Amino acid sequence: MIYGINFNGSLIPDGVRKKFAAYTDAKGRSVGADRSCAWRLIGVATSAQEKDAMLIQATNGHRKLRVVERKTAGASFFGVYAG
Repeated sequence: MIYGINFNGSLIPDGVRKKFAAYTDAKGRSVGADRSCAWRLIGVATSAQEKDAMLIQATNGHRKLRVVERKTAGASFFGVYAG
């Protein structure tokens, strides 16, 4: 399931959005620490294939993208942030 109106999906539900409220990337850095841009959650995918499709659609050369994975009870969620 893809959430995010930029990806022809439904709005990101509040319960899913809360999973991505604050996080650090794989290297332990706080996303948003890059002061040259403000990061915002633009979409959430529930599978790696959907995440890859979202990245292809979102990449336009003028924005930075970051992906954060959250695992809950065996299910993975992939949050895509744009800056």
